[in-house]
Order: sequence, then C-alpha cells, then structure tokens
Amino acid sequence: MQQTLFAQGISTGVISLGHIPECGPTGSNSMNCEFWYELNRSVELFSSSFSSHVIDCVYVYPFQWVLSFACFGQHRDTPDPSFQEEFSGLLLLKMLRSAIEASRDKDKVKSNAVRALGNLLHFLQPCHMEKPRFAEIVEESVQALISAVLTEAAMKVRWNACYAMGNAFKNPALPLGTAPWTSQAYHALTSVVTSCKNFKVRIRSAAALSLPGRREHYGPAGQYAQIWRALVTALQRSEDTTDFLEFKYCASLRTQICQALVHLLSLAGAPDLPCIGESLEVNGDMVQPYILQFLKSGAEGDDSGAPHGPQGRDQMVKTALEHVSGVQAPPGDTAQRAIVGFLQDTLAVYFDSVRC
Repeated sequence: MQQTLFAQGISTGVISLGHIPECGPTGSNSMNCEFWYELNRSVELFSSSFSSHVIDCVYVYPFQWVLSFACFGQHRDTPDPSFQEEFSGLLLLKMLRSAIEASRDKDKVKSNAVRALGNLLHFLQPCHMEKPRFAEIVEESVQALISAVLTEAAMKVRWNACYAMGNAFKNPALPLGTAPWTSQAYHALTSVVTSCKNFKVRIRSAAALSLPGRREHYGPAGQYAQIWRALVTALQRSEDTTDFLEFKYCASLRTQICQALVHLLSLAGAPDLPCIGESLEVNGDMVQPYILQFLKSGAEGDDSGAPHGPQGRDQMVKTALEHVSGVQAPPGDTAQRAIVGFLQDTLAVYFDSVRC
C-alpha cells in the first residue's frame, strides 16, 4: 500500500520531501511489479516533460526525489542487495538521461538534477559498468557535473555539483582514475577550490577531492601532483576574500583542505614523493601551522566527514606517517625523508602543545 501511494504521489507531483522515509520500501525485502510499473511511468512522465521544456514547477522537486530515491537517499552508502537485483538497468538509463537533460535547465531545476546525478552514479554497480551503454551514459553524466561545477550559475548549483561529484567518487565501481573524464573532473574541482569566491563551494570541492579511496583513483603521478599543488595553493588563499560574510567559513575551509592533504599523503606512492617533498620544502612553514590547527580543533558546521575530535585527526596524521615511511622509494631518495621528517615534527609539536 505504501509503495503504491509513493508511486502515485510521484506521478501526480504532490508527494512532499518529508514523505519519502515513510513511503519508501526500506522495510520490505522485495518490491512488487505494480510499484515498479508506477515508478517507471513516473520517470517517463518527467523525461517527456523535460525534453519538451514545458515542465511545471510542481514537478521539479518530485523529479529530484524519484531519482534520489534510487539510492535509498543520499545517506545510504550500501544499497540493499534485493533492491540492486530488482532495479531495472533500463530504468536507471532513463533516470540518468532525464537528469542530464534537467541539468541543462534553469538553476532551480539544475540544482536538483545534479544532486540526483550524484546519487545515481553512486548507486551504479559493477554489473552495470560492464555494459558499454552505461560507460557512455556515465561519461555524459560526469560531463554534466563538470559543466555545473565550472558554470557561472547560482552558487547552490555549483555546491550541489561538487557534492554530487564527491558522491560519485565514493563508488568504487566507477572507473575513476582510468576513464578519460577523470582529469577533467579533477581539473574542475581544483579550479573551484583555489579560486571560487564562495567559500562553501570551495569547502565542498575540497571534500570531494578527499573522497577517492585508493591511490589509482587519482590517476598518474602528474595528475596527483596537480591536485596536491592545488590544495596547497587553496590553503595559502584560504583567507583571501573581500566579502566579510565569507570569513566565517575560513576555518572550515582550512579543516577540509588539511584533511584532503593528509588523505593524499596516506595514499601516496613512490612516484608522488618528489612533488610532495618539493612542495613542503617551499611551503612547509605555511602548511604546518594549519595542520596543527586541524589537529587541535574542529570547524563549526563541518559536515564533510572529517573526524571532529583531536584523537581521530592525530590518528589520520599517524596513518599518513606510517604509510609514507613504508613506501619503497628508490635508493638515495631525499623526498621521503623530508616528508617523514615534516610529519614527525608536526606530531611532536602537537603532542608537546597538548601536554602543556
């Protein structure tokens, strides 16, 4: 009954955001044919509305909700297996195409559409990525997000696009690091983190850069180096604003950038060490106080996933130190020694300050 009501509410455009947790089938082990028929019909309705550019405002938000529902909401990192099995690949393709089309619409629609794209990309499974048609639609979806990140649209659109990019990056099934769109995605995020006038957008782009879970997801050493240098530059510019209202986000921005830098260190390989070593030789005196600040305190309103307590953060730095120390660097490599020394010194200063 709840499933049918949910589908009917989506179709008529009258369901409210608050109804989703109640109407979604999160408590059911399988979804009946009637529900999927109604859901498919809803997607067809919104697809045709977007393509004809005659969509009414009443359909804008339900469209976002039906797409977001595909992932059981944005906070569900592990979809239910039965849901994955029953979800139609064709329906996923329709949803992705509709969201891509919507991302070209006006800002109010675009903001919801890019968020939906991130949810759908996060949901895709290896079985989907084995099909050529999904590789093509993923490319189009990521390009739509890249365009939204770099556009001069409303900051809400850019924030949601950065959030969606990070959401997609968390999916290990996506060919992040090897796909042709990887470099463009990272270029978009690094451009924003260093130069966007809105600090909340910068924070979200830095958060996205800290989410890939494996070194290969960052691509070759040259690309990794570009990301590292961009984050160091962003740290240097973390107080560069003429808008007084942005100053309250400076601490959160530095927190997120430091988390991203420490995360990169914890994944670094031998080819990455020279770039990091050179960067710290030039900018170490600037970076270290910010890392210490990151260790000592949290940032208000930070929802990026960074550990809020000092213990969690010093463990991050310790993990990075252990990782870099264990990298098999070439004989005579001085970069590794410099990075290890930097991290050891940073932790020593931090623990001394804690004891005082």
